[in-house]
Amino acid sequence: MTEQGPTARAGRRRGPGGRALVALALAALACSRAPEPAAGWPPGAVVAGRTRSLARLLAGLAQLEGTPLGREARAWAEALPECESIEAHAATASLAALRAGLRCADPAGPLAAVHRDRGERDLVFAWPQGGASAVGSAAVSAQGDLDLRLELPGGAFGGARALLRPASEAPGPAVLGGADALIHARLRPEGGIDLPALVAQGGQGDALFALKSRLFGAAVLDGTWEVALYLPGEGAGLPRAALALGTRDRAVAAAAAAAFLDEVEARWPLRRAPFALGAWEGACLPELRLLPGLAPCFVAAERALVVGWNAESVRKALDGSAAGISPAGGVVAELARLPQADARLAAPALPLPRGWPWRRLVAEPVRGGDRVEVRMALVAGGGA
Repeated sequence: MTEQGPTARAGRRRGPGGRALVALALAALACSRAPEPAAGWPPGAVVAGRTRSLARLLAGLAQLEGTPLGREARAWAEALPECESIEAHAATASLAALRAGLRCADPAGPLAAVHRDRGERDLVFAWPQGGASAVGSAAVSAQGDLDLRLELPGGAFGGARALLRPASEAPGPAVLGGADALIHARLRPEGGIDLPALVAQGGQGDALFALKSRLFGAAVLDGTWEVALYLPGEGAGLPRAALALGTRDRAVAAAAAAAFLDEVEARWPLRRAPFALGAWEGACLPELRLLPGLAPCFVAAERALVVGWNAESVRKALDGSAAGISPAGGVVAELARLPQADARLAAPALPLPRGWPWRRLVAEPVRGGDRVEVRMALVAGGGA
């Protein structure tokens, strides 16, 4: 029998409750595993769950005015049927087709297996990804807070995306500081970092930057990478950015980096300039001006080679501030700092949405293997 009952359409929700979309408690996520789609799940895109929970989620997403996501959220809100639970299925990976299929849930109908596997979760969904599906579950509180767990097929991490596929071993404590970070990510990919394998033989990347140098071999790198994008300095035209490649031995890494610069100087009319940060020595390439403000510098730090967009980026990354990321790795984005970054930039590279309901995003790998599980947190409080 089809479930029916009263619910408020997300498109009609306004006020403080709708403006605070999601506060994720990672501890709660541990109790909410993503469902593994059973044989009874139909192929294609699927969503099922409580209408009220989906309405709250859509109300927050709709605040991203002027963006495709905000427009799509409002369209979904208008399409929600007036019943306690909903379901939808589309044969292809199309949000429009899935939205068109929204209907009141029938627990004994074609999506019976989906409703059975949903259990007490507010929402479950599946999305085609190559020959497999990404699946997930979400719990949405009365205040609009969201707990989200995703399970991604291994095939989603082909090519350069292999750097995002987490290994079973955690990457450990961060190298870069977290103060003023806009985005901070750290990961140990399954199989380590194999940059030469990602560069076509004789390709442009190798021709420009000697990416097949021994610097990028397993004898030097320990398989972890970390990146941070920081607030721009006052009056600066770009944010500060740094990359840390974990190393096995500082002296070996420093020698490999020097040999790498020898190769670059042999290919291009560039000369290095000495650079040091305390006891950590390195070099800069002040003549490499391929992009605005680019004058890359590096130092061989205790556990990593740290490369910055410029000298100021390296100083910022190694300022000793507390890391904003867990030793388990993942990504942290401080969304509340984006308006401040936007205000400091002379010409913002990305226009921000007119409404911004979140202040922080956290994504953390739970496990790797054939299917990669990730938990995500969006913390409320950004405001417009």
